[in-house]
Amino acid sequence: MKTILRHAFLALALLAFSILNLQLSTAFAQGTAFTYQGQLTSNNQLVTGTYDLTFKLWTGSNSGAQIGSTLTDTGTGVTNGLFTVILDFGSQYNGTSYWLELGVRTNGAATFITLAPRQELTPTPYAITAQNVTGILPASSLSGVYNVAVTLSNASDAFGGIGTGLTALNATQLTSGTVSDARLNSDVALLDASQIYTGSPTFEGNTFVINSALLDTDLFTGLGFGFDEGIGEAGIMSCFAGAYGLLSFWTTPPGGAVTRQMMIDQYGDVSVDNGSANNGVLNNGTTNGAGLTFGFQSGEGIASKHSAGGNKNGLDFYTLYTNRMAITSNGFVGIGTNGPAAPLEVVSSQSGAGNNFNSPVSLIENTNTTSSSSPALRVLALGSPVYGALTASAQVSSGTVGNIATFGNADQFVAWLDIDGNFSTVGNITNSGLIISGSRTGTSQAPSPLGLVIRRINSTVTTSGSVIARSDVLLLERDGSNGGLLIAYPASAGAQTITAMGVNNTAGQVNFYDALPNEGTAGTVQIYTDSQNVVYAQISFGNTSGEGHLTQVTISRAYGNDSWVGTVTSTYNQ
Repeated sequence: MKTILRHAFLALALLAFSILNLQLSTAFAQGTAFTYQGQLTSNNQLVTGTYDLTFKLWTGSNSGAQIGSTLTDTGTGVTNGLFTVILDFGSQYNGTSYWLELGVRTNGAATFITLAPRQELTPTPYAITAQNVTGILPASSLSGVYNVAVTLSNASDAFGGIGTGLTALNATQLTSGTVSDARLNSDVALLDASQIYTGSPTFEGNTFVINSALLDTDLFTGLGFGFDEGIGEAGIMSCFAGAYGLLSFWTTPPGGAVTRQMMIDQYGDVSVDNGSANNGVLNNGTTNGAGLTFGFQSGEGIASKHSAGGNKNGLDFYTLYTNRMAITSNGFVGIGTNGPAAPLEVVSSQSGAGNNFNSPVSLIENTNTTSSSSPALRVLALGSPVYGALTASAQVSSGTVGNIATFGNADQFVAWLDIDGNFSTVGNITNSGLIISGSRTGTSQAPSPLGLVIRRINSTVTTSGSVIARSDVLLLERDGSNGGLLIAYPASAGAQTITAMGVNNTAGQVNFYDALPNEGTAGTVQIYTDSQNVVYAQISFGNTSGEGHLTQVTISRAYGNDSWVGTVTSTYNQ
């Protein structure tokens, strides 16, 4: 059968008496599908089998435009030429004539063969009747309830009668005419009548004007509103003719009574916390604090405690809801405390690694001009005895020297720094860095590197590799004996010089000199051996050919002893 159909499809035709059955119904929800029945022949022989069919809707019998999409019915069963399918092209039927074009192929074949001619879709008798209905239908032909929206799009369309019996009318659809006051609900406010509002009305808009002139100064017991259109000024005031009025603001705290919280008097003074409820905090939503804030729910503001205890009747200054500064009722100022015990008290827990100079506790300028003036600052630390007195005084006459700072403890002053930069102390000076002294002028070249370290050295361990002193690249080390000394250098140390002048136990001189080339590998240079019996030595080592570091050591020991002691002077801190 497949072979016969492959060569005979051009002869396939739909019988002229193929049936088009439109499944019309009295139910409006029937849909747009209809049943199509046809008869398929091949070489004038009725066929039986399974075929794939396509259906297209056209506006012409052999040309025109295609309407809707192509419908495909695969695996359609055909028996003695007859087949039945259900087609749905959607809502396409508006009275226009259409023709149906079919394509066929054996089930699973590659291409469809278009059959000719196209078949015209014809209406059923009931549809013909509905298309030709004109005039007025008798009332007996209309009954029931029509539950689909009706659109009247012609300007002459109208309903007769007076509308009696109509319900669920939407008043928003009224576009003309006048509704009398009698037809309005009694709750509706009228423009030309006095109103008593028993609810909570809300007035929306840019202005609410009682008197369109300047601020209302007529007798008005209550709140007045005014607006000057000329200068664009609006105002709110409490109005009393010939007297004065206070403008007050009332609120109801949670769980409390209606309370006046803010007031503006006749002179413009503003007062807050009129109920004296503040307990010294700024309200963050969880505490009882009525204060002056900057911004809605802001943590920056000023509070004044009116309840008993603490900084009562003082001022407390807040940022981030935290008390940063306070002024007591007697004028004392506290920073970091709300109970200062002096005209100025600073309390800080500022801490950091070492001396945190970038975050000082306080900064004070002393403008005293007499030698007998009070100290600029006295710092008291917790503990006993109390230490930390600091004062400063200016130069008050020719020949006198004022002190920038004077340091002391509970018993005496121990150090002074005068305005010429001279520093004096009765104790020791400890410096962990380099010492820079002199004007660094008067020579052809400025010193480089800048600064020196001068300190004592002790070497009481004979272990080989024990470091006595160093430059930036060379190390003066013990060689493991009592008197042996050597220099250790790294690879690629650069040009280095070693010079030593020594004295042995018989007062004989033992000198040494070596200029190290830029060795590619690390190594050591022996300066003195233990057998040379050196008991005193001045050793200089480092970079003497440029602006490198240089170290000078002076050390001595008792003959036969294993301990070297002395001093080191170096441009390299150690």
